[in-house]
Amino acid sequence: LPTSGATVLTIHTPGAIAYGGTIELQNKHADGAGDEFGKIEFQNLNNTTSVTGRAIILAKNEDAHNSSMLKFYTMNAGSATDAITIDKVGKVGIGTAAPAYALDILNSTTPQLNISNTASDNTAKYAHITCSHYDNEEEPMTMIEGRSDGSNNYTRIGGGRTEGNSTQIIEFYTGTDHQSTSHVKRMMIDASGNVGIGSTPDPSSAGWGTTLTVANDTTEPAIELWFNNASITDEARIGQINFMSGTSAKINACIG
Repeated sequence: LPTSGATVLTIHTPGAIAYGGTIELQNKHADGAGDEFGKIEFQNLNNTTSVTGRAIILAKNEDAHNSSMLKFYTMNAGSATDAITIDKVGKVGIGTAAPAYALDILNSTTPQLNISNTASDNTAKYAHITCSHYDNEEEPMTMIEGRSDGSNNYTRIGGGRTEGNSTQIIEFYTGTDHQSTSHVKRMMIDASGNVGIGSTPDPSSAGWGTTLTVANDTTEPAIELWFNNASITDEARIGQINFMSGTSAKINACIG
């Protein structure tokens, strides 16, 4: 086979070719970082002798002759696009030639990722994001589900679909600044629906087991009600806490 720069096999269609075995593209001079050693190019002649469109699968060295990557190119209105890159450790980049994660998407158009069960118009659609269960024979754990059914748009956290096990505990964290990898748990919801807010929102905390527990270890107010309206009068009601019971939600007492 030629060692570089030459087309070694051309297949014209229409027509069908049956084959078995392996097709190998070899280049014994591709020993440096970035050197190409194999390429499959699909060309459109558009009933002429000139190539008007092409798509390319390219194999090249990533940083050494024994570390390879694959690149997929498409063409839009005559301009080539570096569409997909698979690097030497299997990371996939869409829109980026240097993926930093298992799947790395770079695109200036939002949304960058859209998930749906169908593309049919006027049809209920859903997207289901899960995490593998501790027991492999179990359904995965549901993290989040989105649903649009024509009447409402839903974001469901922790459950909502029979294809996944429900989440038992949902926790909320914040960081100290925008470059912090440390985090503080600020709120949690347990399997019974109890909500904990504060510095130690945890089932082991004092008072846990009520519907809402607020723990505060600072001198700031634990709960603050603020009616933010510049036109409010001195006699207007600015906040109220109701204590209610029964299926009719009767107010038994209130603070306001």
